[in-house]
Amino acid sequence: MSLGRPDTHRTDPERAAHLAAYYDAEVLERAARGLSEQREQHRDLFIEAAADSGAESVLELGCGPGLDAMALAVAGLSYTGVDADGPELRGVWTVYRQRGADHLVVSGIVVTPADRDTLTAAIPEAGFTFCRLTATPATVQQRIVDRREAEAATQGSVLSADTRAELVEYGHRSVEFSELLERFALEDFALATDEATPHQLAVEAIRRYFSADSTTPSTN
Repeated sequence: MSLGRPDTHRTDPERAAHLAAYYDAEVLERAARGLSEQREQHRDLFIEAAADSGAESVLELGCGPGLDAMALAVAGLSYTGVDADGPELRGVWTVYRQRGADHLVVSGIVVTPADRDTLTAAIPEAGFTFCRLTATPATVQQRIVDRREAEAATQGSVLSADTRAELVEYGHRSVEFSELLERFALEDFALATDEATPHQLAVEAIRRYFSADSTTPSTN
């Protein structure tokens, strides 16, 4: 398939739509053709540099179909790829299936039925199981403050009264957001995070997933 380059001589809405269509098609083509030898060499050099620096994790923004993910994970790096658009998810699944994976865990915000439909349309042959993580308003508020205090501490500063007031307001909005999630109730199951560690949540999510009546292949 031949793809035309994105047209930069359009109005903003037209250009945005054209860019989206271009990259939607391009990501699937990229997933099918894999990496070039030069790209693989660059990736391997990155892995060596990460090892030399003592890095333990990688966050890739705009990961597309995730062609580098498997090699980074095999090298012992904790990998997180971010690219939430539907076609990119399709590309990621294509790459992982080719390498023998039969489950994919996707982390993101699914609020409305339209959000859910975007994911399920990306991989129509997969069976999706949606899990929602919950926390009490008090836990959410405390986590927001703790995170910002930790960030401030790394810079040798403390939170101002104005910043704390803003965080309280942010916590109130988070509660409203949680109520919206409750109203739509798109999840297959929910897990309370207040007293659980990430490891405990992962174990419970896996248990709940496999106890459900799911189809294969599946995407979580």
